[in-house]
Amino acid sequence: MRHSMRWPVFILMLFIALAVQMFLSLLPSVGPWRPDVLLILFLYVSLWAPGGVTLFAALVAGTFQDIASGTFGPFAFGYALVGFMMLRLRLAVYKEHPASHIVIAIASSALLVFWLTIGLRVIRWLVRLILWSNDPAPLNALVLPQWPSWIATILLAPLFIRMLSRMKKSFGFKSSEL
Repeated sequence: MRHSMRWPVFILMLFIALAVQMFLSLLPSVGPWRPDVLLILFLYVSLWAPGGVTLFAALVAGTFQDIASGTFGPFAFGYALVGFMMLRLRLAVYKEHPASHIVIAIASSALLVFWLTIGLRVIRWLVRLILWSNDPAPLNALVLPQWPSWIATILLAPLFIRMLSRMKKSFGFKSSEL
């Protein structure tokens, strides 16, 4: 019998992760070293949840990130891309090893950064090229988001995932689930 995730626990944890992330952004000493706590929570869920649940959780977590950043859609789509990647990657990693957590954090951060920096600009450029074919806007030089936040996310992922692993039963996960 296949078990699903307990959604109220996940939603509650998303609110807590969002509060932690917003609190960290208010601390001047943290500055740009603010980890993406919502991404780390999603990475934990993507390791243990069934496939369809993983993708829906990606959309929910990405939507929370979009709301927090004042955007509509880029993070939800980016988290969905990470969710698709995690469906394959989680089969190749030992789910409870800290080195695996670093690997998935690096891969997820790299994919999310690629989408948010290059993917969105290319799509925006193509839309302008199609809609205003007379004067397409140039594909501007890429401006990468704050790299310290990626490093903080990668370094803190094993710690946060280890803490969340203690709540595996609260989420409704079993260690035998893929």
